[in-house]
Formats: sequence, C-alpha cells, structure tokens
Amino acid sequence: MKYSAIREMFNGNIGRQEPTKECCKLLRESIKLDEELKSKLSPEVWDIYEKAVDATEAVHLEELETIYEEGFSFGLLIGVNACEIIK
Repeated sequence: MKYSAIREMFNGNIGRQEPTKECCKLLRESIKLDEELKSKLSPEVWDIYEKAVDATEAVHLEELETIYEEGFSFGLLIGVNACEIIK
C-alpha cells in the first residue's frame, strides 16, 4: 500500500507529542488548586462550579478543534502548492 501521511496521522503514528515538563507542572498545580477549591464549596455552589467547568472545557475543546482544522487545511494547501510547483 502506498504511504499516506493522512492515514498515519489517523492511526496515531504521527502527530502525537508528549506533554512538556512545564505543561505537566501546570497541570499538577491546576489539579491541586481545583481540589482545594472543591473542598470548600457548599452543595449549592458545587452545582454551579460543575456547570462552569463543563462550559469552560467545551469552549477549550471547540478552540482546539478549530485550531486543528485550520492547521490541517493549511498543511493540505501547502501540499497542493508544492505539487503545483513540481509540475
């Protein structure tokens, strides 16, 4: 079968990067602060907190998907442009 970068990316063989040390540090700090905050919430505020976290995560996911789509489209345009130059 002919090599396909798109297939390789789909299969998870390329395009995956390990989180940086700084990212891991920030994640640990975020978890620590989140646990501290949750321990101090009343049941009424807990529900609001959960909804706020869910909304924030949904926004972040939407941003990531948009950035990925833009990057992927740009990569395809570069590939098309390269093929036109080679012709």
